[in-house]
Amino acid sequence: MVLNWARFRQVLETAPERRLDSVMDNIEFLKDFMFQLSQELKQIPTAIECAKRYPAIGSLLTLASTHPYIGYSTSMANLLLTCLMEYSKLNLEDIDSTSLPTLEKSALWCIIRLRRLILVSQTDEFNTNDKDSLMGQVMDLIVSKGRQISAETVARFTDYCIALAHDKDCSIVIEQIVQHALSDEEPDSAHFHKEIRLSERFIQHLCKESSALRGHYQHWPDELKIRLLLQVDDFLDMEILQLIESFTQSSQYIDPNALSEALLKKELVHLSSRSTCLSNKLALKLSEYVELFHDWRVSRLAQYLYPCLGIELYQQLNSAFSEGIYPAKVVRHVHDLLLDHIYSGPAQGIPQRRTMAWCLSTCFIQFLWHCIHDLVHFIHDKDAPWTRELDDTLNYINWIIYPSIDHRQHESQRDLQNWFQSRQGSNESQETWFPAILLNSHGAVAACFITAALFSDRVQMRQVKSMLSSIFTLSQHDGKHGDGSYGDNSNRVNQTTDLGSVYLFLDCLHDMQHHAERYPASVMLPPSFIKELKEFVNSHFL
Repeated sequence: MVLNWARFRQVLETAPERRLDSVMDNIEFLKDFMFQLSQELKQIPTAIECAKRYPAIGSLLTLASTHPYIGYSTSMANLLLTCLMEYSKLNLEDIDSTSLPTLEKSALWCIIRLRRLILVSQTDEFNTNDKDSLMGQVMDLIVSKGRQISAETVARFTDYCIALAHDKDCSIVIEQIVQHALSDEEPDSAHFHKEIRLSERFIQHLCKESSALRGHYQHWPDELKIRLLLQVDDFLDMEILQLIESFTQSSQYIDPNALSEALLKKELVHLSSRSTCLSNKLALKLSEYVELFHDWRVSRLAQYLYPCLGIELYQQLNSAFSEGIYPAKVVRHVHDLLLDHIYSGPAQGIPQRRTMAWCLSTCFIQFLWHCIHDLVHFIHDKDAPWTRELDDTLNYINWIIYPSIDHRQHESQRDLQNWFQSRQGSNESQETWFPAILLNSHGAVAACFITAALFSDRVQMRQVKSMLSSIFTLSQHDGKHGDGSYGDNSNRVNQTTDLGSVYLFLDCLHDMQHHAERYPASVMLPPSFIKELKEFVNSHFL
């Protein structure tokens, strides 16, 4: 790192009315600068050499030691102390009252600067009674003036909260200021957003896990946290991104039960469970990130998060399956529920609602598997007719592949139906008849199709391993399989996406293993077979 001396000087020499803003705007720069400077000074053996190499540093450290706000951050104050002592090579263990007259000038210079830093800190601090009195005045002002206080003034208050965050005694004042800055009403998505009176700087600090302000946030009541998440989109976005990162940074597979339990322990999920409005907003926001990242791991996270939120559409779908999981009975009703959800609200929200419905369509893995199995069974039964129920089932699966109403959906459904009918009664090898459109579109669809097709014929482990190696290896390159004619460029997958597809395949195995009674006996393999298969997938693809 090249030390930016000009910027360091600019921050220290800022006009008095802008000093606090300047420090808060550059706090990370100041920390990085002083840390790097302290490391470089440690490499220099004497104070004289330090002065020769950095001739301007003495005056800058003097400015820093007398600055009224540098010491408000404990970490910055510690870094400044380190720089002062490394620059002067002062060793406090060698100093006592009798040695002061004989100290070198560099050591005396450092002691004076340390004394100034301490005096500045003491001058700027109130005693306990003064501090309590000031906090009482601020809280009285908030209560008495209420909404008469301008948004600019409240935002300025929240800026001061950053400087006070290191002081635990100010926690109540900070909480009251935030309470006042937020609206008492839930946001109305159909109208313009209400003015947010928290400063951008305050929100930025609140989003940082290492910020002292974050420590205060952890002690706020749930009601205040919920209002904050509902009204400040940037804060909710950061919380969602941190949630996504926590479940995607490791390549280790987490089974569905463990994943659901881990999600329920997350504070964001806990808060959402207490607010229907926040629950719906989180679901829609997460759907935007599913669309943005094109990563099956994020899609899978949404798949298991939505049930934790208890959103209305999930409850409607869950109710539809209450009488059974067999697609012929409910597939059209399920599809209609999804489409009604997508197109029943404002037009501008259709993309988010469609992505959410798309993710919810895979929450019920057993139903999805039975849909695929009915289509596979048609191939194996050479005398079976193509019925209206099969048409509804294919229409639903095709919608999961292309969740929109355009020419691609109609073309793919026609091609898929032709493909299934052309393969009916065929003796073609399993390893050559998997359609690209099923394997390279939706990870959950591919997982269900692989297990339904391969397991229904009780194939040998060697064949299964060969097929999985072929599918996952090819998908890591260009997303094509077989003739590749059904592929869509937007659905090509890369290494990360393939990892998510492996997770979805393991999810399918996990469900078959733990809910064997809900699957046809013809596809249930010995536990030893499934165990060996899971070990193979873990060792080769994770």
